[in-house]
Amino acid sequence: MMHLKLHITEESLRIFRQDLWKDMRHLEVLKQGKCKIIRRFADSSTTIPEEYDFINKLKDKVDFCIPEIWQCADKYIAFRYIEGTRVFNLLIDLKKLYEQDQRRCYKDLGIQLLDLLQSDLKAFQGAMMEDTAFTENRPLYPAKTKMRLLYQVLTEILPETCDFLEIADDLDRIASIYTKAAVMPFRDATPKNMLLEIPSLFQQKFRSYEQRLSTIRDMSLSGELFRILDKNRLYQIDFSGCKFLCPVSDDWVALQEHESTVWLTEAKRPLSLGKELQGLCTRFVRFTRFGGRKLAYRLMNYQGYKIRFVHDNESYYFSKLADICQHLKRHQIIQSDHLGKLMLDLLKRSCYKPEQDYLQDLSHHKNQIPYYSDVFPN
Repeated sequence: MMHLKLHITEESLRIFRQDLWKDMRHLEVLKQGKCKIIRRFADSSTTIPEEYDFINKLKDKVDFCIPEIWQCADKYIAFRYIEGTRVFNLLIDLKKLYEQDQRRCYKDLGIQLLDLLQSDLKAFQGAMMEDTAFTENRPLYPAKTKMRLLYQVLTEILPETCDFLEIADDLDRIASIYTKAAVMPFRDATPKNMLLEIPSLFQQKFRSYEQRLSTIRDMSLSGELFRILDKNRLYQIDFSGCKFLCPVSDDWVALQEHESTVWLTEAKRPLSLGKELQGLCTRFVRFTRFGGRKLAYRLMNYQGYKIRFVHDNESYYFSKLADICQHLKRHQIIQSDHLGKLMLDLLKRSCYKPEQDYLQDLSHHKNQIPYYSDVFPN
């Protein structure tokens, strides 16, 4: 087993809690009459009135489903609770079943589901471009700040990697190209932000993950899953990121090149990452967030990592980032070998199992965190 000497400081934990720790956001589920609702409380990113106003404007412009808003206050927004499963989880399940016996039905189901997601994203971006109210006076996605904070933390807690100052200028050049193309509200179109209202797949129905896979296998082979996978069961959630503008391609990368979907899409396009600089820089930014957040959880909050990211593997993203660095170095956007080497170093750390959970051991958050791996709560 790999042994690392981690350099965890109060400052690295502060940055983790502030910008990377998704579980800072408070959620609660409760009954209201005969209906179950989920309350999501405000965080430091987007205010409740901002999100409420955005959703109300959006729902009249698109034909995809958004959970009904039941309550809205200054501190929280409450939606009808969707009892089912995240799209991400079902895609990962279908991928695992496909890897087990190569039955074409699993891949066909994945493609059927991805087609629905792509249709919704196309509708979202179309609505954004039709009405300037969605794009005027919105700040740019803070790619420079987010990448600097992330890599500052990772290089600090992994002292045998490079010094952060050796990669800072390269990161800034990547962020500059990214932000110059930022014209579209950031949907955050990862399959984790989409729910399927299929009560038979609700996680609390299963005693084990193996039982869930068995159920999905039966539903797939019988044809039941093909029949019920339709747009009326698919709900788009979490529009808090829409306050920012990003490149148009950002959300397509998050949807089509996510770990849970790439097995469905990579055969449809050239394996090359392409030569277009904006596309490369957009991938770098998005894969940095996907891979970097997971690795930060692994190193600092391993108990949370084992639940929240039980079906993820950040090594996929760091492998892609290492390839992207080679392309960007040929274009002289990256001007040293440090950033590419760092991606390879972080790739190696993607299988490390820390001996302790630093967030819980060194902070007041110990034993107060309701981690979940599918539809909240577990």
